Amino acid sequence: GNNNPALWRIGHQDEGIYLAVTDAKVATRFNISDLSTIGQEYPPTYPFTLNGCAHWMREAGTDNSIYFNFKKGFTGPPWVEVLRYRPENTFQTPEVIATFKPTKFSYMHSFSITEHFAVFLFYPVKIDPKRYPESNYNVFELFDGSNKTDTTDIFVSTSAMEM
Repeated sequence: GNNNPALWRIGHQDEGIYLAVTDAKVATRFNISDLSTIGQEYPPTYPFTLNGCAHWMREAGTDNSIYFNFKKGFTGPPWVEVLRYRPENTFQTPEVIATFKPTKFSYMHSFSITEHFAVFLFYPVKIDPKRYPESNYNVFELFDGSNKTDTTDIFVSTSAMEM
């Protein structure tokens, strides 16, 4: 994933929760005034969160944050949760807008958002995690482009909470 942090704010500018986020499932909360670290923000314990997204988005016309992560239960395939953080939410209490099971897995670093949709593209590129140690944990060395399928597009409605 992405090891370079991005800055994000949940909540109103004057009293928001400021986070350093990456593609990891855990964010680092910090004080925006003096940049001191407050602590780590963890997602709920179950279902398991596999990863996060470094590039949160603002919902059009609001101060809400839209975010996604991959989840996994004890059995069955992983799924994607699309989350809305309203200004009053904490890192642990978002609203789940939608869940879906991708038809294929892909390296996903970001997504796009329009006035009514969150747009996810599942490219025919994936990561081979078994090669992490031999690549010295450089994610770009792990890309596997042998999957010759088309890109899969998924549109999630942010207003009607349906796909």
